[in-house]
Order: sequence, then C-alpha cells, then structure tokens
Amino acid sequence: LRYVVDRIKKNIDAQNDSIENREERLGSHTPKTVGGPKVRSASESIVEPYRETVMAMVKSGGNHRTIYPVIQEMGYTGSRNAIYQYILKLRKEVPDQLNRKLTEMPPEMTLESYPRDKIYSAILKEASIGRPGNEVNSEQDTKSETKKKTPKANNSPFSAKVTELILGPEKEISEEKEKPKKKPTLP
Repeated sequence: LRYVVDRIKKNIDAQNDSIENREERLGSHTPKTVGGPKVRSASESIVEPYRETVMAMVKSGGNHRTIYPVIQEMGYTGSRNAIYQYILKLRKEVPDQLNRKLTEMPPEMTLESYPRDKIYSAILKEASIGRPGNEVNSEQDTKSETKKKTPKANNSPFSAKVTELILGPEKEISEEKEKPKKKPTLP
C-alpha cells in the first residue's frame, strides 16, 4: 500500500513540475528558425533569384502560400516550404528590412460591437426625420394626402363578387367615409 502511495506522489510531483515548466516556456516564446547541421545561408537558397519579390510581398503582409504562385509564374520550380525557410532565414539575417509596415485599420464596425440602445436611438432619430407632421415635411404631407386614393370596387383586380366580399357593398364604403369616428369620453 505504501508503494502505491509513493507512486501517486511521484506522479503528482512530476505533473506539477511539467506544469511549471510549461508556464515558464509560455513567457519566453522564441521565434521559429531553421536548424540542423547542414543549414545553408539565405544567399544559397533556390529562392534567392526572387529575393526582391519575396521581400516586397513579405513587407506587405504576404506569406509563403501567397508568394508561391507569384514566383512560380516567374519560373520558380521549388516548393512552398523552401520559400517558408527562406523567409525565416531572411528574418534572422536581415530583421530590419523585413519588418512589416503596420497600417492603422479602422475598428471593425458590427452591430454586435455597439450597445443596442445606441442603435435603437439612431434608428428612431432617422425615422423621426422622415415622419409626417414635421415642419420640413408638412408640404410634402399635404400633397401626398391629396394623392391618396380610397379603394373602389371598380379598380380592384378581383371579380365583382370577391371585391364585394372584401370591401363590402359600395354604399357601405361611401357611408363609412362620411362618418368620422369619435373618441370615447370619460364620464
């Protein structure tokens, strides 16, 4: 039984040590490099004839996947991985030339990034500008009221029986127009 308890303690200690090591490694992130005993400099790479194109595209934010088709049209016969390794070597050898020019982008404007109240108030403000009854739109309102037509049975695309069912007899329509509706008063 003691043997089992000792093994459990060893496993727990080993896990705690690995967690601590992992946390230490997170803070000290090292950039990728090309390593190995037979590493050549960037000047010996098969991508070297296309150096200017590669550097220009990397500066503008390109990567080995976007650069590959461009230099392939220029006659490059190597692989994407060779371009990737070439870029890594260039970043290590000439870091000041490959710094990207960071341009300020406007913040992304989405409905989710703004509070709902601000959106509703902006919509209501726009709607109130075009609302009938405003001083600006009062002339347009009077013109539009005169142009409005009341539904007639003669203008309906339906047959006479259908329009009579929907609108009622023509006499009832004219009587409804004449009677203004009164608001109920409280006693």
